[in-house]
Amino acid sequence: MKLAKRPITNNFNTMINPNIDNLIKLLAKSYAEQWIEDKKLKDKKNVKSLSLR
Repeated sequence: MKLAKRPITNNFNTMINPNIDNLIKLLAKSYAEQWIEDKKLKDKKNVKSLSLR
């Protein structure tokens, strides 16, 4: 009986180490939150500069 070879894919659902998976998710979440805050601050600056004109 021949075993089927598993295809080599980068599937994030089957990470080798769950701790690394959690770290990546945490970093992605914090990066996204920081990006949203930066975007909100930038939008507020644009609104202030428009209202001064």
